[in-house]
Amino acid sequence: MPEPRPHIKEIDVKNDTVVFEDNTTIAIPDIIIYATGYLTLVPFIHSADDLALQPTSVDYSPAFTDGVVVNDIYKFTVFIPNPTLGILGLPFRVVPFPMYQYQSLLLARIFAGLPLPSQRQMKQEWDAISSAKPGSRVFDMGLGQVEFQNDILDFVGGSELLGQVSETWIERRKQAPKLRRQELGY
Repeated sequence: MPEPRPHIKEIDVKNDTVVFEDNTTIAIPDIIIYATGYLTLVPFIHSADDLALQPTSVDYSPAFTDGVVVNDIYKFTVFIPNPTLGILGLPFRVVPFPMYQYQSLLLARIFAGLPLPSQRQMKQEWDAISSAKPGSRVFDMGLGQVEFQNDILDFVGGSELLGQVSETWIERRKQAPKLRRQELGY
């Protein structure tokens, strides 16, 4: 079982180490899961340039995140400057576990070789979404989760495990706020 560590101070790729706030280090692992809670704080990633795989002519947002919005995320899951970085769970006002399933399906297919659009195309899609819903509202999905999940299925070419969202699920989701108010009083 992994032992708890202090916050990550830096990922030192030159020396292949992760440096923690107490200045202890470990070799860079295969996977880092960095759970941040409600604020998206990733202090060891300052800008897209820190993670970019190669120089590009695409203009990315200057900051990876401002703590509320993670910038340049294709399909709310893939970091456009470096598509080997996947981030689950950014959208809110969703049913979380189905959301994670569809995001995981997307990442699994991409990591298995599903081609992505060009960085320019992905960035244009992100810019359209983020300008239509500025600030933290960009990740406020609500019933848009249905369209998102069906879009993921279309993009990956379907799935034997996950299907299109059913009308029954949609109706139940629409009733959720009313039921919450009735049963829980808020």
